[in-house]
Amino acid sequence: MYPNLETEQLRRGHTDDYVAEALGMMVQEYQARKASKTVGMREAVALAGMYEMSTEYLFRSGV
Repeated sequence: MYPNLETEQLRRGHTDDYVAEALGMMVQEYQARKASKTVGMREAVALAGMYEMSTEYLFRSGV
C-alpha cells in the first residue's frame, strides 16, 4: 500500500471505483496494484496529475 496515495485519495473523497474509472481500469485491478505496489508509470503519472502531487510523494513507502 502507498500511504500518501491513500491519504490524498481519502482527503478528496475519491473511492477506488472513481480512481479506477479515471485510470481506465477495473476497480479490482486498481486495488490489486495498490496492494502489491505495482502501479505502472502511466498510472503513477496520471495519479500525480489528479492529485497535483509529485510521484515521489505519492509513492513513497514507509512514511
